[in-house]
Amino acid sequence: MNSCLTAPFPGVKGELKTSSALRKRIGALQESRFIVHSREVEQKLWLEQALSTDQFRKRNHMTDRDKEGAMLFAVKLLGLRSHSRDELERKLRKKGYEVSCIEKVMEKLTLQGLIDDRVFGEEFIQSRSRRKPAGKLRMRSELRKKGVSDTIITTLVSAMDSRELCLKAAEKKIRSLHARSGADKKKRLEQFLHNRGFEWQDIQPVVKSLLEAGGAGPDDQELYQQESP
Repeated sequence: MNSCLTAPFPGVKGELKTSSALRKRIGALQESRFIVHSREVEQKLWLEQALSTDQFRKRNHMTDRDKEGAMLFAVKLLGLRSHSRDELERKLRKKGYEVSCIEKVMEKLTLQGLIDDRVFGEEFIQSRSRRKPAGKLRMRSELRKKGVSDTIITTLVSAMDSRELCLKAAEKKIRSLHARSGADKKKRLEQFLHNRGFEWQDIQPVVKSLLEAGGAGPDDQELYQQESP
């Protein structure tokens, strides 16, 4: 059951919704013989809860220090990996920074060349292709989730060598199907590639070439020979 805890600070307005678990922590610490100033404990726990929500920041004005913190947080995220503009904005909002503050940070990062959705998309496709090759359909879907515009996505996806990526993904998968034979191996491999976002025009020739080139047993080769015109 949730209740409200009034901010235990002079000049700070608003109440914070707290869980019964948080109130139990307050009670337990207040009863401890090691705690002398229970009011300080309440203040500390209130801050722990408040800083993890948007309520504290919405009810109290952002300062220059908050703006500096937003920039440092954004740069830290970009240091870990590239982010799209939309992705970075969402993380800053989740952290509790105001829209006006985020806009200034994003503008500065864009001018510095640290935010560029085209560059982000290129790096995303390259990284994905090395680790877990996927087709154009899957990459288009994943880039959209990252907030990249359709115009940029179309340009990036059109440059992908989908046949080569399909072959790379199939070569990895077929090793796990060595115990399978015939139509079962063919069906499973095709389904796997389809789920990875590859199109049939790439799946069919790749699967056929692999099964005919040693990734298949006699039954697999016969299966494709029967299908050939």
